[in-house]
Parts: sequence; structure tokens; C-alpha cells
Amino acid sequence: MGLLESIISKDQELEGNGRWLHGVINDSLVVDVEKQVFFWNSRDIAGDVYVWLTRVKGMSYEEAKAYLKECGHYFGDFIHTIKAKEEVVVYPKLVDVFYEEGMTQSKEYWEKRGISSGTINRYKLGYHKEWYMIPIFQDGLFRNFQMRREVPEKKILSYYQGVGRLLFNSDIMKITDKIIISEGPTDCLRLVQEGVPCVSHNAGAENWNENWFRYFIHQKEIVVCYDNDSAGELGAKKVAKNLGIYRTKIYTFPGMSKGYDIIDFYRDGGMTRQLLDLFKESKYLFEL
Repeated sequence: MGLLESIISKDQELEGNGRWLHGVINDSLVVDVEKQVFFWNSRDIAGDVYVWLTRVKGMSYEEAKAYLKECGHYFGDFIHTIKAKEEVVVYPKLVDVFYEEGMTQSKEYWEKRGISSGTINRYKLGYHKEWYMIPIFQDGLFRNFQMRREVPEKKILSYYQGVGRLLFNSDIMKITDKIIISEGPTDCLRLVQEGVPCVSHNAGAENWNENWFRYFIHQKEIVVCYDNDSAGELGAKKVAKNLGIYRTKIYTFPGMSKGYDIIDFYRDGGMTRQLLDLFKESKYLFEL
């Protein structure tokens, strides 16, 4: 018996054979013994043994760590950071959990944005509770999900609160010295799918983190491609001032409708070569 089902069984009787077990009394509790994660749908909780101890049993981080140590297990498969004196714990296993959940759901949200199955698989784009999930990694570590949906209303949220602003796809800068910065992760995914090196972030158009400068030290050419609206224009100028006005160009689809972006460009039949030509013709901040 694995660690997770062993600990859960002390509180909840489980039954079943093979990979999947479920609670005898609470049948909405399901345990994946292969991946050592659980889903408790009626309580809207999913995660690994650490989540069970902290979210279900009510233990603190230190209590859970000590309990697992007493059980003879070293438990290091989570990431915790201290921000504003509050600890934020994120669970990397949820990337696989939400990705697998997404495999059983409609891909219409991604397909409408031209995002292929290959890109979905590469970036482990997922789904959970009517939200489409984009996992964000920074410095090689999973840090958060961006949650997106269109119904009942268009909305974008972060799964974990208190983690802060994060770069998306920043590892690509290790292999290129020319980069595009898009306003949102979906635009970034679409460009990377087309073979264009691109990074983005979860901060919105006007909330660039100036501390990100260090990630761009070796970039010789930068194009900030934000949405065609006032927030996009102001946000792009802020990025250019931070990263260097003599190496940073700005392009925000001038002349197009308000809010026009990279996804709209491809949706309207635009080709990558055309977009790259537009980037070449774009202006540096000092020229603007």
C-alpha cells in the first residue's frame, strides 16, 4: 500500500482494485494510487499527501513535515515560498492532475485560439472546475496556474493567491538572443507554436516587474507585442524603458480594432512571416 492511501485509510475506508480507489462512505473521494494524488469532488479538494494533511486534516506545514518524518518518509515534492510573511505552498503534482483532467474535456477553448494538441501536451495545458489551466514555471520550478474561462463571463485569475507576478516560458531565453514579449500566455503559446521565441507573464499589460530585467541581460533584440489598446501601449512603453530603449521595439497592431492581439492576427488568416515583417518595421521607444 502506498503512502497516500495508507494515511487516508486511517480516516476514510477505501475500496477498489488497481489504480483507482474510492471512499466507502464518501464516494466522491477518489485516490489515484499510481500518481499518489486524490480528488475529493464534493469538497473541491485535490492534491497529494501533503494536501491531505494540511487541507483535510488541518495540520500546519511544520506539523505535516514532522508527521511524515515520523512515518519514515522524506516529503520534498512541494514548493513553498515566503512572501509578505505569509507562506505560499504550491503543489507541482497538480500540473499532471489538471492536464489529465483536460484530456477528457473539450479542447474548444484552445482550438479557438489556434493552439494545437502538440502545444497542449508540451505545456501540459489543463482543465479544472470549468477553468482552463496554464501552468507557469519560473527558474525551473512550478509556481502557479493562470486560470482562464469565457463562460459565464470572460475571466482570468491565478490559482494560488500571494505568489505574485511571474514570467511565462522564460527558460527559452537560454537558447536565443532575440525575443518577443507578448501581453499574455495564450499569445505566447501561439507564437512559440509557430517557432517564434516568445515569453510572457501573468501581470497584465501595465504591471511589468522591473526585477525581471536580469532575465533579459543577454537579449540583443526585443519586441514588445501587446494588445491594441491604451493599457497595451502604456504597458509596452514601461517594458521598453526597463529593458532598454535602444534594443526594445514596440508593436501594438496600430490601425486595428481595440484589443486586437496576436491571437486575432492568426484568426484573421495572418501568416508568421507577415507578423515578423511587422515586428521588423516596428519602432524603438526613442523613435516613438
